[in-house]
Amino acid sequence: MEQETQILIKAKELFFKLGVRSITMDDLSRELGISKKTLYQYVENKSDLVNKTLRLHFTEEQQVIANCIAEAENAIDEMIRIARESLKNFRSMHPSSIYDIQKYHPGGWKIISEFKSEFIYQCILENIAKGKKEGMYRPTVDEDVVAKLYINAIDYLVSPQYFPSVNYNFSDLYKEFITYHLYGIATDKGFKYLQNAQLEPNE
Repeated sequence: MEQETQILIKAKELFFKLGVRSITMDDLSRELGISKKTLYQYVENKSDLVNKTLRLHFTEEQQVIANCIAEAENAIDEMIRIARESLKNFRSMHPSSIYDIQKYHPGGWKIISEFKSEFIYQCILENIAKGKKEGMYRPTVDEDVVAKLYINAIDYLVSPQYFPSVNYNFSDLYKEFITYHLYGIATDKGFKYLQNAQLEPNE
């Protein structure tokens, strides 16, 4: 494995575990057992580290989502599989991680926003179109409107103004949101499938 990839994997691990703001370049170099001089051969500064770590994470996420889509039996199952994978990430993520990026690393927040508005938006569009063909989603659902509502709702879920982490668990919020989304667009056939589906394998 290339050293730059090792650096980014370790940075992601620390950011998820302890939060983005709390991790310094000294912490990362110490964890990796390398000098800061070596570290700065691969990243310009902490913001550059955050940006590169996010790009690596989203590259991995695209593959995870592609696998979920390939293995799903229908559009609802596809969304449930993706939600399960997302929940794994959220439960291993420090509550302040997303907020730290939004407040202190605008370049990183732009990467997150672009991933949502481009890749996730397209995934939701295609999922809705698929579900309508299968009879799982209502034929009158406006794909563009619902996809945009979906990606923008995420911003509300991570907002400390609306859902402060001291009062709300993000994993629970996300589960409520996915349930709300699916029941909001499902047909009777979709309802029946959802009643027997499990958002989490052990529920």
